[in-house]
Amino acid sequence: MGKEISHRAALSLQEICGNSLRKLASEIDKLITFVGEEQRIAEKHVEALASPGEINTFALSEAVAEKNLERALATFRILYKNKADLFQILSLLATQYRTMLQIKNLPGHNNNFKKIAQTLGARPYFVRKCLEKEKNFREDELIKNLSLLLETDLRLKTGESPLSVFELLLASLCLPAEIQKTRAGKEGYGK
Repeated sequence: MGKEISHRAALSLQEICGNSLRKLASEIDKLITFVGEEQRIAEKHVEALASPGEINTFALSEAVAEKNLERALATFRILYKNKADLFQILSLLATQYRTMLQIKNLPGHNNNFKKIAQTLGARPYFVRKCLEKEKNFREDELIKNLSLLLETDLRLKTGESPLSVFELLLASLCLPAEIQKTRAGKEGYGK
């Protein structure tokens, strides 16, 4: 029954389970059963078995970081239908953008995600994902997106329609930076 696990799969599993050894043991047991005769557990296996709420939240943050509006909206609608905590989603997105901004501002960060994670006090897997994505953003764009997240938080707390507010947020986050600049002045969102 001895199995190997890829480094990326182990990092993904750590991100999903956090510090819960009970959950980690349970996930490992499920993975061993899931892979059957295969000797190596890959990241795709971990993602296939992770609980839907967690993996969809991470899938949403990935889609947004890749500026894939169609996938972001589809994933968000699943989360919304399953009554996901919208403030937790906002927090994850804010943490992602804040981490990308911190990485961008680190002098000579040289792509060493373990060293960056240690410097920022963040999980290495999460930092690696942010490091892959931060190159797609300019600093001003990251700052603008953090402002959009703050504005969304305020709009949700003042009773606006959560579905409409969040869909508008996702559309704004996934727009190319050039379009964001021209639309910001025309709409009441992201000024």
